[in-house]
Amino acid sequence: MNNFAFLEDGRQDPKKLPVEERREAFREIYEVFDLDSARLQADRCLHCGNP
Repeated sequence: MNNFAFLEDGRQDPKKLPVEERREAFREIYEVFDLDSARLQADRCLHCGNP
């Protein structure tokens, strides 16, 4: 953590399905975060120090 109470964990975007699969189906292209990754991303928001 730095002096401004910001976490230094970077933003992680969810993985996308390969283009070949996206062309063949009409479904969500983003994969779901695993539990640990989702918690880490949620912590970035909840602990930033800004109201």
